[in-house]
Amino acid sequence: MTRRAFALAAVAALAATPARARPRRPGAAAVVVHAPRGAVPSLGPRHAPVTIEFFCNFAGERQSITLYWLLKQLHARHPRRARIEFHIVGNRYSEAAYEAFDQGAFFAFADAAFSQRARPRPDDIDRWAEAAGMNVDALHRALDRGTHRARADAARARQRRRGNTGRRLAFNGVLAARAITVLEELEDAYDAAYADARALLDDGVPVAAVFDELVRRADAARPPPLGLPGNVDPTAAVDPPPVEPPQLLARALALDRVPTRGPVDAPAVLAVFCSLQSGNCRELLRRIDRVRALYPDAVRVALWPLFDDEVHPDARRAFETALCAGDQGKFWAFVDQLFAVFRPSQLGDADLEAHAEAAGVAIDALRRCVQDGRHAGDVDRALRDAHAAGVVYSPTLVAGRRVYVGMRHPDELAAIVADALRPGVLERAGWLRRGVLDALSNRAPPPAGGAAN
Repeated sequence: MTRRAFALAAVAALAATPARARPRRPGAAAVVVHAPRGAVPSLGPRHAPVTIEFFCNFAGERQSITLYWLLKQLHARHPRRARIEFHIVGNRYSEAAYEAFDQGAFFAFADAAFSQRARPRPDDIDRWAEAAGMNVDALHRALDRGTHRARADAARARQRRRGNTGRRLAFNGVLAARAITVLEELEDAYDAAYADARALLDDGVPVAAVFDELVRRADAARPPPLGLPGNVDPTAAVDPPPVEPPQLLARALALDRVPTRGPVDAPAVLAVFCSLQSGNCRELLRRIDRVRALYPDAVRVALWPLFDDEVHPDARRAFETALCAGDQGKFWAFVDQLFAVFRPSQLGDADLEAHAEAAGVAIDALRRCVQDGRHAGDVDRALRDAHAAGVVYSPTLVAGRRVYVGMRHPDELAAIVADALRPGVLERAGWLRRGVLDALSNRAPPPAGGAAN
């Protein structure tokens, strides 16, 4: 091989090699930061009088770019009085930023990303990572596996809890009243937040408790989500839902014997009223599962039957079968299997038994239960109770006794849960009472906490 051919082959080999972190020059110190998993990037002391939550986006959004550099200037001015948290929302670029944080290179990565004024392209991620000295192979593994997707979802839910996804900054739990574009506006917002914190400190509140107390007050003052009606199933019995904010239940419903999912002592209970023959029911439950993942210890879901026999003639039999599966501790396994291969036109007895068998249900016992009509009366009573409480549209979500009609966006579901978890909301609503109404069974009440199969 000639010298020229050898050189060309070497260049081609280098071009085919995956990008890796830029090697450091000999003698340079390598700074390694071990960040705890699940944490967020931040500047400033953990317990500062002012905590600024920055909901940033790495997809080239001009507002995020401007605020990033302004916040770094603010931190330089107030290094001990302000804590800046970077809650990264968005897409693949944002997931790459979380990986940069876990590799101890977040701010070098962010400096490179926010120095670029043009909208980024996918290959820019590698360039930013190399500039930050990251392990690019590990970055791609994290992106391919979706390692940080849940963290980006949690950041979006946190932003929604603050009340508005259009605002990028929250000061001690309160969203900025308007967009901030210059340092003077940022200073004004900081000064107002510091004055509120200073008042608490003067009253003897420890600095470590200031942020939680101000967030609690902000949450208590925030109005509930508007909750305009979403998509509902067709019905022959009632008119389309009116366009108005959520109403309260007409009467309380006891959920003691309703099949539930989630911790028995969860502070928030979401009651879902829908038809097992409805694609809307399937999608709403899937979206609620995503929200439950953000609040693993705080949300419990209860499922009530609600359907129109003329529109969904197989829904009654499907729910009776689900309750029979529940007698074997397999209610949710059956529902999950039913919706995993959902075919609303194929819910005959043989189809339902096939779903039950796939869910691990003993078929002979299930068949006897269904043929005996063991839970037929339970379904009828549940329908009557729902109608008596004013729930007539499928699907409907009830949280904290507020009624939300129709399909809900995941961000709105997160806001509904956050509203239900506000201090005092559930206590004032008083909707989860034992023994107020007969629920799904006339058997002896189960132990406190209800059925959870």
